[in-house]
Amino acid sequence: ASKLKTSKPVKSFSGYLTVDEKTNSNLFFWFFPAQENPENAPVFLYVNERPGTSCLAAIFLDNGPFTINENNELTDRNSSWTQTNS
Repeated sequence: ASKLKTSKPVKSFSGYLTVDEKTNSNLFFWFFPAQENPENAPVFLYVNERPGTSCLAAIFLDNGPFTINENNELTDRNSSWTQTNS
């Protein structure tokens, strides 16, 4: 169950993909199925290329289903890539 308090339920999955077992190198991912027609939605892979910036910044500041308002509260984003893309 999600601990995020938002007005609409948003399904998501997260985890790690192993890049190199020898060095225990992993990549974190957070997958959001499309909110509309997820079975037929295209899959969109966003790779953050800003040095020193967490991928979580893009989820909350750029294109995810949530945003952080001026009071540092989590709110629903009106227009998100996850509406029609997974």
